Amino acid sequence: MYGLKYCIRFNSQEYMEKFDKNGKIFLNCTTDCLLKSITEITRDEERKKLPDCDHLYHQAFKSHVQCYLECDFCNICKTNKAALLNAYDFKDFMSRAAVNQIYQVLKECGPFKCF
Repeated sequence: MYGLKYCIRFNSQEYMEKFDKNGKIFLNCTTDCLLKSITEITRDEERKKLPDCDHLYHQAFKSHVQCYLECDFCNICKTNKAALLNAYDFKDFMSRAAVNQIYQVLKECGPFKCF
Protein backbone atom coordinates (compact mmCIF):
# COMPACT_ATOMS: atom_id res chain seq x y z
CA MET A 1 0.00 0.00 0.00
CA TYR A 2 1.87 2.99 -1.37
CA GLY A 3 -0.22 5.68 0.29
CA LEU A 4 -0.35 4.07 3.71
CA LYS A 5 3.40 3.42 3.74
CA TYR A 6 4.26 7.06 3.07
CA CYS A 7 1.53 8.44 5.31
CA ILE A 8 3.02 6.51 8.22
CA ARG A 9 6.59 7.30 7.22
CA PHE A 10 6.18 11.06 6.74
CA ASN A 11 4.30 11.38 10.00
CA SER A 12 6.79 9.40 12.08
CA GLN A 13 9.21 11.17 14.41
CA GLU A 14 12.15 9.38 12.76
CA TYR A 15 11.50 11.03 9.40
CA MET A 16 9.89 14.30 10.57
CA GLU A 17 12.98 15.31 12.52
CA LYS A 18 15.06 15.29 9.31
CA PHE A 19 13.03 18.17 7.87
CA ASP A 20 13.51 21.84 8.69
CA LYS A 21 10.62 24.05 9.85
CA ASN A 22 9.32 24.70 6.31
CA GLY A 23 9.73 21.03 5.44
CA LYS A 24 7.55 20.05 8.40
CA ILE A 25 4.93 22.58 7.32
CA PHE A 26 5.02 20.97 3.86
CA LEU A 27 4.58 17.48 5.34
CA ASN A 28 1.60 18.52 7.47
CA CYS A 29 0.01 20.41 4.58
CA THR A 30 0.53 17.50 2.19
CA THR A 31 -0.91 14.98 4.64
CA ASP A 32 -4.00 17.14 5.14
CA CYS A 33 -4.38 17.76 1.40
CA LEU A 34 -4.03 14.09 0.45
CA LEU A 35 -6.46 12.97 3.16
CA LYS A 36 -9.01 15.54 2.00
CA SER A 37 -8.50 14.46 -1.60
CA ILE A 38 -8.87 10.74 -0.91
CA THR A 39 -12.00 11.45 1.16
CA GLU A 40 -13.57 13.29 -1.80
CA ILE A 41 -12.49 10.61 -4.27
CA THR A 42 -13.87 7.85 -2.04
CA ARG A 43 -17.14 9.72 -1.60
CA ASP A 44 -17.48 9.99 -5.38
CA GLU A 45 -16.78 6.26 -5.79
CA GLU A 46 -19.32 5.36 -3.08
CA ARG A 47 -22.07 7.05 -5.10
CA LYS A 48 -21.59 4.51 -7.87
CA LYS A 49 -23.41 1.21 -7.73
CA LEU A 50 -20.16 -0.64 -8.32
CA PRO A 51 -17.12 1.31 -7.13
CA ASP A 52 -14.11 1.03 -9.43
CA CYS A 53 -11.09 0.31 -7.23
CA ASP A 54 -8.65 0.80 -10.11
CA HIS A 55 -10.13 4.26 -10.79
CA LEU A 56 -9.94 5.06 -7.08
CA TYR A 57 -6.25 4.09 -6.98
CA HIS A 58 -5.37 6.19 -10.03
CA GLN A 59 -7.31 9.23 -8.85
CA ALA A 60 -5.69 9.06 -5.42
CA PHE A 61 -2.25 8.73 -7.02
CA LYS A 62 -2.95 11.67 -9.34
CA SER A 63 -3.89 13.92 -6.41
CA HIS A 64 -0.28 14.03 -5.24
CA VAL A 65 0.86 16.56 -7.87
CA GLN A 66 -1.76 19.14 -6.91
CA CYS A 67 -1.16 18.63 -3.19
CA TYR A 68 2.62 18.90 -3.53
CA LEU A 69 2.32 22.11 -5.51
CA GLU A 70 -0.33 23.62 -3.22
CA CYS A 71 1.84 22.83 -0.20
CA ASP A 72 4.90 24.67 -1.54
CA PHE A 73 7.04 21.73 -2.66
CA CYS A 74 8.89 24.02 -5.06
CA ASN A 75 10.24 26.06 -2.15
CA ILE A 76 11.22 23.19 0.12
CA CYS A 77 12.61 20.63 -2.32
CA LYS A 78 16.09 22.15 -2.42
CA THR A 79 16.56 22.76 1.30
CA ASN A 80 14.95 19.45 2.31
CA LYS A 81 16.28 17.33 -0.56
CA ALA A 82 18.25 14.97 1.69
CA ALA A 83 15.26 14.37 3.97
CA LEU A 84 13.00 13.72 0.97
CA LEU A 85 15.47 11.35 -0.69
CA ASN A 86 15.93 9.51 2.60
CA ALA A 87 12.19 8.98 2.99
CA TYR A 88 11.34 7.61 -0.45
CA ASP A 89 11.98 4.11 -1.76
CA PHE A 90 13.33 4.57 -5.27
CA LYS A 91 11.59 1.41 -6.50
CA ASP A 92 8.32 3.29 -6.03
CA PHE A 93 9.37 5.68 -8.79
CA MET A 94 9.80 3.02 -11.44
CA SER A 95 6.29 3.19 -12.86
CA ARG A 96 5.20 5.37 -15.75
CA ALA A 97 2.64 7.09 -13.48
CA ALA A 98 5.29 7.96 -10.88
CA VAL A 99 7.71 9.29 -13.49
CA ASN A 100 4.89 11.38 -14.94
CA GLN A 101 4.13 12.83 -11.50
CA ILE A 102 7.76 13.75 -10.93
CA TYR A 103 7.85 15.40 -14.33
CA GLN A 104 4.63 17.36 -13.65
CA VAL A 105 5.90 18.68 -10.31
CA LEU A 106 9.37 19.57 -11.58
CA LYS A 107 7.86 21.22 -14.67
CA GLU A 108 5.83 23.49 -12.40
CA CYS A 109 8.77 24.17 -10.08
CA GLY A 110 11.20 24.94 -12.89
CA PRO A 111 14.31 23.00 -13.81
CA PHE A 112 16.66 24.54 -11.24
CA LYS A 113 14.40 25.05 -8.25
CA CYS A 114 15.08 21.62 -6.68
CA PHE A 115 18.63 20.92 -7.81
